[in-house]
Amino acid sequence: VQLKVRVPRRAEGERSAQVWVRARATLSPLEVRTVRRLILSIVGTERFELTINDVSVESQGAVFQVKAEIQNTGNVTLLPMFGADLTMSDGGHSKAYQKKASSLAPGERASARISVPSSGGRWEGTGTVTAQFRDADGKTHRLNKTVGD
Repeated sequence: VQLKVRVPRRAEGERSAQVWVRARATLSPLEVRTVRRLILSIVGTERFELTINDVSVESQGAVFQVKAEIQNTGNVTLLPMFGADLTMSDGGHSKAYQKKASSLAPGERASARISVPSSGGRWEGTGTVTAQFRDADGKTHRLNKTVGD
């Protein structure tokens, strides 16, 4: 089986598509049908871009809840992983990272939450939120946002 796709002239990034297949067995009145949804990437036109907005930190007992609003400003789906590094009053750092990434479609906004252990220290009000993701070539991109910016 061969599949041919015609891409619009000014298309870029990702496009959703559906593949419909019908098959009939020889000498049988039965027919099998299936539909699959897929994402087509138009190679060479991808923009891998992400923004981090509205970072907030809230103390909740033995942890700090770090929250950031994020948006995929590119034209392809991303799998961003988040981390937070808070500066403590004793000069040390308390860090935490997400264990699992969730996909973020082009234009989509999401709320990233990270629980950072306080380790018994006081937070001095500064730190960094980080987002990392890979592009189609496997290159890692890292974006930092300072808490309070």
